[in-house]
Amino acid sequence: VSTQSTGSSGINAEYGRHDAISNYLKGAKKDQQNMIKRKEMIENRKEYYENLNTEKERAELQEREKTRVEAAKAETKRRDEEEKKRTEERSAREEKHKDKLLKMERVKKLMEQVGEEPFKGLTEEELCEMEEEDLLARGIEYMSKEKNEFKQKMKQVERRLDYNTRAQRLVEIPLFEDEWEVTQKENKVWWEKKEADKIEMAIKKREQDITTRERLLRMKDDKDAFVADLLTAMEEEYARQLEDYEEEMAIVRANRREEKKQEILRDLTRKRNEETRAREEMERKRQKEEELRKFKEERQRDEEEARAAAKKQMEKEAEVMAKKEAREKERRTDIYDARGPRDRDNRDFGGRGDECRC
Repeated sequence: VSTQSTGSSGINAEYGRHDAISNYLKGAKKDQQNMIKRKEMIENRKEYYENLNTEKERAELQEREKTRVEAAKAETKRRDEEEKKRTEERSAREEKHKDKLLKMERVKKLMEQVGEEPFKGLTEEELCEMEEEDLLARGIEYMSKEKNEFKQKMKQVERRLDYNTRAQRLVEIPLFEDEWEVTQKENKVWWEKKEADKIEMAIKKREQDITTRERLLRMKDDKDAFVADLLTAMEEEYARQLEDYEEEMAIVRANRREEKKQEILRDLTRKRNEETRAREEMERKRQKEEELRKFKEERQRDEEEARAAAKKQMEKEAEVMAKKEAREKERRTDIYDARGPRDRDNRDFGGRGDECRC
């Protein structure tokens, strides 16, 4: 009975170990699946935060570029507005100065017509501020005033002259007639003498002109040679000045071409630098995206490899456990078959016999 009880306890222990191993395998498989899910969740969250940081960096870069472009546009607009304002102010000053000159010119012309008296006591600024109609009205008013005063004076003079003339005619007319006859005779004598002097001077001048002409004819060859030498010297001087001018202009043109060339080279260099920076920026973005893609692919490959390895390990463990269970089952079957019917009955009722013994 003791031997049967011991055998039954061993079989129960084997069954307990088998159940424990089965429960362990089920729990291990569940824990492994939970670990894989947790790993996937961690990786997904990591990828999400990486994508979020990448998008944030891209947005910040775009925002900085947008800010820079807007700042450049604002600066360009400000400079254009300042230049436009300076141009308008300069144009306004020039227009004001031109208007002042034109107005002063009209004032001078008006002064030439009516005199300076109507505008006496006025400064240039006051004259420029006055309209042309006001200036003309001022001149006309002064001229009207002068005309009226002149008329009044002429009337007074006319009255005096009329009185004196009427008084003098009665006495002076005979004297005027005698004086006129004497004057006529004197004028005739003066005229005849004047004509004789003119004829004599004309003859002398003709003689002097002939003498001068003969002297100048003798000097003609020298004059022609001098003029030719002078013209040659002037032509040589002109040619020399023209050559100097052309040399200076050639230097100026060369300098301008060089400046234009340097400016073009600077523009090309600037454009190339900008294009190079843009290409480098695009290349950095491409490399970063390529690295991100490779990282994702490597992580996905590692995950697949890990899942494959875990699956393989689970299959291997399951296979080992299956083999172990098969061997255990086979061993129990052999033990069961070897003991015979009596041992089987004892195994079936061993628990109750033990209980009775207790």
